[in-house]
Amino acid sequence: MTDGRTGGTTLGVWPWVLAFGVCLVSIAGCSATDDGDEAVPGWEEPGWMSQVRQQDEEYQNAMVSCYAEYGIKGTKTMAGGVVLVNLGGDDGPMSPEMQTVVEAMADDCNARIPPPEHSIDKTLDEAAYGRMLDTRECMIAHGYAVPEPPSFETWKDSGLQWAWNPYMAVFGGSSGASISNDDMLLLDKACPQGAPNGAIFWNAGDE
Repeated sequence: MTDGRTGGTTLGVWPWVLAFGVCLVSIAGCSATDDGDEAVPGWEEPGWMSQVRQQDEEYQNAMVSCYAEYGIKGTKTMAGGVVLVNLGGDDGPMSPEMQTVVEAMADDCNARIPPPEHSIDKTLDEAAYGRMLDTRECMIAHGYAVPEPPSFETWKDSGLQWAWNPYMAVFGGSSGASISNDDMLLLDKACPQGAPNGAIFWNAGDE
């Protein structure tokens, strides 16, 4: 697999909202990462990034613990996400019995565990635009070539689903750069997404 800075395969993408619920996939999980906050020369991150990391980590830990009460392993992904892998085994879909357990678990865990505070406000305002620009600058500082963003007005008028996102700009679509799950987790830890139109990538070919 080629390095994320040079291009390669397409990654699966989920809207931000799925970061804060149950997302089912039938492939191998992501590997754990370190803190992802090593100093980069010339880059000083804004304070909101550490807050997002802490909120996401607390949310993920709570969700993983809740899933474990049902005998199900949750795997942490980028953007505060938790996925469930291989619930149907390697040979097929989930059984009806497992589907029933997962639905009950989702209802229970989502009711008991509130989403991270930073994820609640879905307003595409100037503050959110500024955080999006911070994420872009962070990615550039970590060696990724990120295209120029649109103006605030264009970004806002695009709507929540289609508003420009630096992760989508680099890794999305058929011409998006290729990156391993491990490296994506490291980048996401270093450069969290603070705008309400975040994206989750899952590389189905990365074992």
